Amino acid sequence: MCKMYNEEKIVAWVIDGVLTCFDDTAATDFEIPDTVTAIAGTAFAGCSRLVSLTIPPSVQEIAEGAFDGCTSLAEIIVPEDFTLLDGDALLDTKWFREHEDGLIILGATFLGYRGFTDDVTVPAGIRRIAAGAFVQFGRAASVRLPDTIRIMDAGAFPKDCEPVISWYRV
Repeated sequence: MCKMYNEEKIVAWVIDGVLTCFDDTAATDFEIPDTVTAIAGTAFAGCSRLVSLTIPPSVQEIAEGAFDGCTSLAEIIVPEDFTLLDGDALLDTKWFREHEDGLIILGATFLGYRGFTDDVTVPAGIRRIAAGAFVQFGRAASVRLPDTIRIMDAGAFPKDCEPVISWYRV
């Protein structure tokens, strides 16, 4: 077990590399140490003042609900090739809620798109399509995927897939 201190106050609990609890509800920014390999579900739950978060390359998993209640989280800094994120982990954040129309991408993960276009082209370099990516905000008639895709989460497309008329690899 490991405790991280900030001015003599415990702010986070890390057990066997898993950040299980962040307990500084007054914090506006936090840089996860590179000793952390995973972020547990609800680890940051209720941190409504958290605005900026830096996630190091050592983090291999972020569980669903990890950022529930992080309604002010507007900046998420991850490595360029980051793909280890549950598709619903960021739904409650300002970063996700206020994302402009278009593609929603974090690192090398395609989380979804907002808009009304019939044709969506996922850019080269994307390695993961998250669950719900084509379900939550709009349904495309055709989707173009790059050959860099390595992970396609279950539920990335609607179950009936009727709106997906054609599938191309670019």
